[in-house]
Amino acid sequence: MPMKCIIAEDEFLVRQSLRNKLIRMFPNIEIVAEVDHLEGLFDLVDEHNPDLLMLDINFPDGNSMESLRTYAKSLPYIIFITSYPHYALEAIHLDAVDYLLKPIDDGLLEESIRKFKRYLDRERGLQLPPVISKPEIPNPRKIMIPSQSGYYLLEIRDIIRMAADVNYTRIYVKDKPPILVAITLKYFEVALKGLGFFRVHKSHLINLEHIDRYQKTTDGGLLTLMDESTIPVSRNVRGEFHLALQAQVISMGGL
Repeated sequence: MPMKCIIAEDEFLVRQSLRNKLIRMFPNIEIVAEVDHLEGLFDLVDEHNPDLLMLDINFPDGNSMESLRTYAKSLPYIIFITSYPHYALEAIHLDAVDYLLKPIDDGLLEESIRKFKRYLDRERGLQLPPVISKPEIPNPRKIMIPSQSGYYLLEIRDIIRMAADVNYTRIYVKDKPPILVAITLKYFEVALKGLGFFRVHKSHLINLEHIDRYQKTTDGGLLTLMDESTIPVSRNVRGEFHLALQAQVISMGGL
């Protein structure tokens, strides 16, 4: 199956070299866009919905890592390309597939792309649990989540929140210890669509029924959930979050 890729790199020669290498080494990767600046990058991500983003860090108009922290929608897999080794730890915290230093070595690039493909194949290969995927079931009560040893069968109403943990998801359930599963948060966002869950931040999917308090801030907001955890709300989804929250509860004066 073809894989869509966006290259975001401000150096023309590096961008050209990377494009040529990808075309030569991985003909099933389709490069749908190339940009040399941050402005408009995430509009292209929204437009093309790529599987992979080859992303430089420092651009003339900003730092891509800082921009990623404010982008709350579902992101493609990311491979960072940079001249600076000291961002590697931060790349891990941003759930990057890999971190390549310029000049890009062919062998390391091939290894990174194959790693990305393994993640993508695993995501594409996962089947939605029948109780979620059947549209004729209006109010499913449980979700079945595969694990190495079998399945977790969880009451949807008892799921408080889910948090991205690199390419895993940590699930917080009422009166149970957290569960770590080898499934991306993006998968759960799709599986639980329309069931009272909202992705308030790129790393957090929350159950609206478990919100205890919402505090508006200049950079988005801060949620306190029933388990006393605090979760940030990204500024660029704040309006959509307000609408989802208002649809979930009776408002006594507006948000």
